[in-house]
Amino acid sequence: MATKTRAQAETVTEALRAALGEAAVVTDAAALDYFANDVYRGGGAPLAVVRPSTVQNLQQAVRICGDAGVAMVPRGGGASYTDGYVLPQGGHVLFDTGALDTIEIDEANAVVTAGAGVTWANLKAALDAKGLRTPFWGPFSGIAATVGGSLSQNSVSHGTAAHGISAESVLGMDVVLASGDLVSTGASSSIRQYGPDMTGLFTGDCGAFGIKVAARLPLIALRNHFECLSFAFDDFAKFHAGSRAAQLAGIEDSQFGLDLALSQGQIGRQEGLGARLEIAAHVLKRAPNKLKGVAQLLRMAMAGEDPMRAGAYMLHFIVDGADAEEAALRAKQLRRVLSAHGREIANSIPTFVKSLPFAPLFNILGHWRRTLGAHPCAAGARSGGGLRCHVQGADFCTQGGHGQARSLGGDDVLARGIDRLPLRGRALLARRAHRLSQADAGR
Repeated sequence: MATKTRAQAETVTEALRAALGEAAVVTDAAALDYFANDVYRGGGAPLAVVRPSTVQNLQQAVRICGDAGVAMVPRGGGASYTDGYVLPQGGHVLFDTGALDTIEIDEANAVVTAGAGVTWANLKAALDAKGLRTPFWGPFSGIAATVGGSLSQNSVSHGTAAHGISAESVLGMDVVLASGDLVSTGASSSIRQYGPDMTGLFTGDCGAFGIKVAARLPLIALRNHFECLSFAFDDFAKFHAGSRAAQLAGIEDSQFGLDLALSQGQIGRQEGLGARLEIAAHVLKRAPNKLKGVAQLLRMAMAGEDPMRAGAYMLHFIVDGADAEEAALRAKQLRRVLSAHGREIANSIPTFVKSLPFAPLFNILGHWRRTLGAHPCAAGARSGGGLRCHVQGADFCTQGGHGQARSLGGDDVLARGIDRLPLRGRALLARRAHRLSQADAGR
């Protein structure tokens, strides 16, 4: 770093410390090296990491960086594997939003306001205590993933045909723009479709349009009874047909798919007696009653690892109900829809996910790999059949919002796109685009 640049950097960090306090500004070399990495790869080291604990402090920090012409990169839970908060050239200020972690539950109006740094696991725990939930309630990595990060990256896992993905489960947001101004989207706190939809601008924006402060999410009643279903499919065409049929039925409360190569990502890595006993404890805890829990554990033990290699592709569903009869009826309806396309297999995987929805991150992400994710939450023909494809993901469909990603300021800071993908990913997308263009030409 040149002497003049170093002097400018010191001026910025001194101003940040004066505004936020010494503890809220990190410049230690080891810490900066840590924050230069996501779970997939590293980038350039930030100039500093700031952790504002109030909206006012966040605004002050943004104005300081803006006036100095320093790029700003928002970070959520830090579990991104999509270059979510990695800036190759470095020299930016990384905004760690983890301290914006307040939760305000308005039961009367069925709305919860969650700070951008609230993890989905903590939000779920707070709402469980009151018998409530949000329609979309987080990605599989919700033990670390934050509300702000998920909305920024359009998180889809634990999404459903019944309730949609993260973007469909937000009423409004508070966002600090690059100018330091605070914008509250939505004219109403209880309904999104009330005038122009400014909220939509900030969903899936990867943090490019502003730093999220808080989000207002709708609340619905928590239904404590459930049924789990799993189906196997011999090829992608049947998998697609089953996924689309389930989407049209709109019955399930959680749906995810795995291919054969990655299907052991959720349970297969739970090796050792201790890990399996922990799974058993979680299954018993989540069961409506102990007798049903024991019966489920016996079925899982008899099935062994067969459900993880039962077909080329597998779909897993969790169906909730206000009572056992409603859950069983909904499961029966879904079973009838899916039986025309695949065969039912042991429901060990969704049972495990229901008992431990936010598993340790290595169970989800795998060991240093990135895949193209898909989720059966979209209309069919144009997306390869009911599958909304994302250039991100892990274990087929467990992608989503772990870091609020992208920077504010700098000429090439927003250059996130196809050219950032590995060559194989680019080739895959090119082939898919070619097939879609051919299909359009034939219509």
